[in-house]
Amino acid sequence: MSASPNAEREVDRQMIQDALSGDPGFEKLVKAYERMVYRVAYRFLNNESDASDVAQEVFIRVHKSLSQFRGDSGLSTWIYNITANLSRNAIRSQKNRAKVQVLAPQTGE
Repeated sequence: MSASPNAEREVDRQMIQDALSGDPGFEKLVKAYERMVYRVAYRFLNNESDASDVAQEVFIRVHKSLSQFRGDSGLSTWIYNITANLSRNAIRSQKNRAKVQVLAPQTGE
């Protein structure tokens, strides 16, 4: 049996308030979501290092944007969407780097 949506919103609201108040609160938010963020990033990227990089960027974005979080969705949904979007960006970036390497002239021939 899961908590009611109202109870979840209250937990989210309290976690956000604590995180906005300073480092111990933000650290608590990171600890609550770091496994989920890493797992989602790894599912997209299938690479431990890339997933760790994306996870780090996710929490930088969360830290910068948390004060603008409106609460239209749950906090976990918002963080999941940030993770998915940054993972997709990382995949695009990898593909673009691969294209540039293919197009780069070979040297020494």
